[in-house]
Parts: sequence; structure tokens; C-alpha cells
Amino acid sequence: MATKRADVPPEAADFLAANPGIRAVELLLLISPRGVVERVRILSSVPGLDDAAREAALAARFRPASWQGRPVRVWASLTVRFRLG
Repeated sequence: MATKRADVPPEAADFLAANPGIRAVELLLLISPRGVVERVRILSSVPGLDDAAREAALAARFRPASWQGRPVRVWASLTVRFRLG
């Protein structure tokens, strides 16, 4: 998957400022045949960043997976990394 940068929500920015370093939340996404995220499961949590990671995942759009030439629903893992500066 490609890397995409987004603005960090104010709550997450406050958490990151108080806890320096790179932080990552591991997610499991259910992606629809239209490329829309239908469900998000948190596999590896970072308190204070989980909600921002979930929101970022729900806002993302993906190229649908296909099987036998047809778009299909699929589970995929995603790592959302947070850092300031």
C-alpha cells in the first residue's frame, strides 16, 4: 500500500506532544467491493491515538480486490503511523 499523509487531529497532536517518538496503530479493515472501509478492528492499540487511526482508515478509499475478474470484499491490514514534525 502507498503511504499517505494527513493532518493529525488536535487530540492526537496533544498526545504526541506529551509522548514524543513515532507511534503506530495496527488495524484490520474490511474493504467493500467498492473500495470503502466497512469495518475497523484495532489489532495493536496506542491509547490516545486509536480514534484518530480509526477515523483515518474510515476516510480512506482503496482499489477493490478482485477474484475471477469481479470486485470482492476483503480483510486487509493497515499500519497508521503518527509523528509530529
